[in-house]
Amino acid sequence: MRGQSFIHIGLPKTATTFLQRNVFPRIENVEFLGKAKQVDFYDVYNSPHDKFLISHEHLLACPSERYPNGWLDEFGSRLANLARRFPTAKIMLGFRAHEALLTSYYKEYISKPGRPYLTQDQFFDVRNNQGLVRHEDLIFSDLIELVERHFDEKPFVYLFEDVVRRMPVFLQDLSAFLGERAPEASSVQRDKVNPGVGHYQAKILVKLNQFDGALQRVPFLPGLYNPVFTRLSIQPDRLCRKNLAFLSKRPLLLTQEQRDFVATHYDEDWKNVEAYVARQRSEQGLSKRNQASAKLTTG
Repeated sequence: MRGQSFIHIGLPKTATTFLQRNVFPRIENVEFLGKAKQVDFYDVYNSPHDKFLISHEHLLACPSERYPNGWLDEFGSRLANLARRFPTAKIMLGFRAHEALLTSYYKEYISKPGRPYLTQDQFFDVRNNQGLVRHEDLIFSDLIELVERHFDEKPFVYLFEDVVRRMPVFLQDLSAFLGERAPEASSVQRDKVNPGVGHYQAKILVKLNQFDGALQRVPFLPGLYNPVFTRLSIQPDRLCRKNLAFLSKRPLLLTQEQRDFVATHYDEDWKNVEAYVARQRSEQGLSKRNQASAKLTTG
């Protein structure tokens, strides 16, 4: 791949779909090639641009899937392979406050058919660390360090909270990282592309998916994700997220034990990530001022 490549590797549930739809395609002089699995060689070959952006939130595995040695090990293994194939790529990595991220991961986990459907306590096991998401999977500082270890340049780290609440600041940071102009915040459509289920809708969704699993074991009976239901947008996930949203506004939250654990074990890690973003912002601002000064000197 000629030119400069940028690879956005997630994490999942950090506004990735929103960025893929509403921001990345509108960056000046950067060819957004879409999600990694949809990239075509001819998109690169025929592009007038020398900068390319690929995005896929599950490129380095998904925390809510089961892997032989755990998600963190899978992330590191895939990252090493990515670095071998794209050694000069610049990496983008998004994070979200631990409690909200865990809740979103559980929502994503129960939204798919054909699973055992662990309870929230089983999904993130505070006491025994035997859940699908392990305690060590959520040490964000370790993930940043892994990227720094495998690539020559530091990753661009952004916060979900900045995308949602401080869009102009995020877009300014993104422009500095890419060296190209991102769209103005006022022109970016702020639709909520992946609304999750609430407390009661989640309970219904699990029951429907369990019922779908039972249907799958009966020959000749269609499941709840059959083409007709999908076409009518009444498959379980869509039904609970959209059609049953009126039932209650009560949000799906972590258990009190989980919230206490997160507050105790990840507070310092989140402060470290916020400090990393602040240093990055300061360094990028200094770099831009130096570049402007150089242009004035040589102009």
